[in-house]
Amino acid sequence: VEAGTLLEEQIFGTDPDFDPVKIEAFSQIFEIPNSPATYAPQGEVFQSTLPPNDTANLRFSWQTDCSHVRDQPYQVVFKITDNPPDGPELVSFATWNITVVAPAPIWTSAELDIADREASLAWEDYVCRNAERMQVWRRVDRYLFEPGVCETGMPDFLGYELIDVVGIDQTTYLDNNNGQGLAPGAQYCYRLVAVFPNPEGGESYVSKDTCLAPILADAPVITNVTVDRTDRSEGQITVRWTPPFDIDPVQFGTDYRYDVYRAEGLVGGGSSRVATKIIDTTFVDQGINTLDHPYNYQIVLFSNDAPAVGNADPIDTSSVASSVRLSPISSFAQIELNWTAHVPWSNNTQDFPMHYIFRGLEGTLEEDLALIDSVDVNLNGFVYIDSGQVDGIPLEEEISYCYKVQTFGSYGNPRIFEPLENFSQMACAQPSDTVPPCITTLFIDSLICRPIGNLNLDENFFLDNTPCNFADFSNQLTWNRPAPDCGSDIQGYNIYYTPTLDGEFEFIANVSDTFFIHTTENSLMDLTSYAGCYMITSVDRSGNESEFSNMVCKDNCPNYVLPNVITPRTVDRYNQVFRAFNDDIGGEGGELSDPKFLRIRCPRFVQRVTFKVFNRWGKEVFSYQSGGENSIEINWDGKAENGELVSSGVYFYNAEVTFDVLDPRQKVRNIRGWVQVF
Repeated sequence: VEAGTLLEEQIFGTDPDFDPVKIEAFSQIFEIPNSPATYAPQGEVFQSTLPPNDTANLRFSWQTDCSHVRDQPYQVVFKITDNPPDGPELVSFATWNITVVAPAPIWTSAELDIADREASLAWEDYVCRNAERMQVWRRVDRYLFEPGVCETGMPDFLGYELIDVVGIDQTTYLDNNNGQGLAPGAQYCYRLVAVFPNPEGGESYVSKDTCLAPILADAPVITNVTVDRTDRSEGQITVRWTPPFDIDPVQFGTDYRYDVYRAEGLVGGGSSRVATKIIDTTFVDQGINTLDHPYNYQIVLFSNDAPAVGNADPIDTSSVASSVRLSPISSFAQIELNWTAHVPWSNNTQDFPMHYIFRGLEGTLEEDLALIDSVDVNLNGFVYIDSGQVDGIPLEEEISYCYKVQTFGSYGNPRIFEPLENFSQMACAQPSDTVPPCITTLFIDSLICRPIGNLNLDENFFLDNTPCNFADFSNQLTWNRPAPDCGSDIQGYNIYYTPTLDGEFEFIANVSDTFFIHTTENSLMDLTSYAGCYMITSVDRSGNESEFSNMVCKDNCPNYVLPNVITPRTVDRYNQVFRAFNDDIGGEGGELSDPKFLRIRCPRFVQRVTFKVFNRWGKEVFSYQSGGENSIEINWDGKAENGELVSSGVYFYNAEVTFDVLDPRQKVRNIRGWVQVF
């Protein structure tokens, strides 16, 4: 029932011997503090089951509200007891489940900013104030749907993408597609779902949709990125687009040319121009590795006769669209196909829900693959399992089967022809493939450290050019693809990492390239320094994983330098305290004014410092332990333990410094020296 519903029911009971019966109810909903349920009669009330009525009844009533919303149903247990003239009383039980669901959010407006390609969305204050968050969902092309009474949240088959989650008090949202602007030519539709906090949880009914008019196609609109040929070196993809049919011809003319940019992967990044000054709206990209990689494309628009802009200046760009990537996964007597694409149109639509599956044996030309089946992606997702069910012939373990998938999509714009048909690359796999691929040899970029105590400015090391608080760490790994005889079906590589020599290796990333740059942003484990060890494995299309590669490690460059003069009573800020060199220690001249000289004295990768000061007779006058509010820089102000300033003179110190390094020989160092107190 939807929160706010008054639930009133009659619970009936009978007895085969027509004995009187008592009906009782048990549930937490009779004890909840806000609007509890009630039932009557209560107590030791036995009701007749004699004809003509033959039934007893219990009247149940519950005025539900938003505080009752939760993910799991409430259980009401009814107990019926008879009261015979002779013999024992007999009982029976029945259970009733009641799920209280939240009402759907209600839209108030959806407006399009044509110039910036942004959508301004607004909705009513949500009626259930105990909700915690509001989910904002988006898709291209309208999909009509009304949820069933027990269907809460966003169903997967609707093809909506969760673009943001905001606080429940927020009633507006600006969708600019993460600053990229909404895709030209596309119709965008939105829905909302309210989410309730744990532990009760629960989601509302999904809202009705609100749809914008199609975004003006005042830029090129990509319609096809289809793989024609699958090959590691001679692959081919055809890219097609429409001209900017909504552009202002007075301002930008009617004669256009295009540049084509391409990047490896499903999403944009690091793209390079592969064609320029094209006057057609089709580009055939040849000589690429469509076997191992998907590619994404973007079209840049120029005008040949625009009166308002220079002919060399770009007018606008299309959205990024990728090829369809097919991934087969082998298991016993079957092959599972999964496909995906990052495109500005929708590949699951109400009008064109079927995607086609083509199959052939290894060695079959792509154009000769046979259509074997189709998939309703709205019901089943972008997944197909081939177990030989179409022709009734089981898949054979020793045979490699090759597949392509044809997708069908739409922009939801009547001015753009649909369906948009695109093929994936051809991907091959064998059922029950249990043979792992070969291992590979792993390499890591080096970090050459300046020896501790070497302050020669003529020598140059990487960290000499970074500030003391430098924390932008990255480690680059490279490896070679295994030999084709045991690595032709490699799908990717798993990266494993441990920050210590004796630690457990943990999985941090899977990549399809033969290199990986480990940073905090692109892995499952933060990189807080350079120190760490890596191994990788090769993973084939069946999910078989090779043995671990060789282990490669990289260490930090430890450094800790202490001064030998302090002047505690000077009025300037220099040398008033005894502390490790850092960016703040300098002077009005000499080598200390050289920023590089300061950087090569920076504390680097220091975990802990224990520091003691002794006078000339060996008596301890000051001790210090880093940790908590005590920094590793010490900052001794020249005072003894009693708080009084020590006398001028020479004092001796011992600093036990623990570094964050892999090399156990560099882990702990005792730095002994003297300091002159003036």
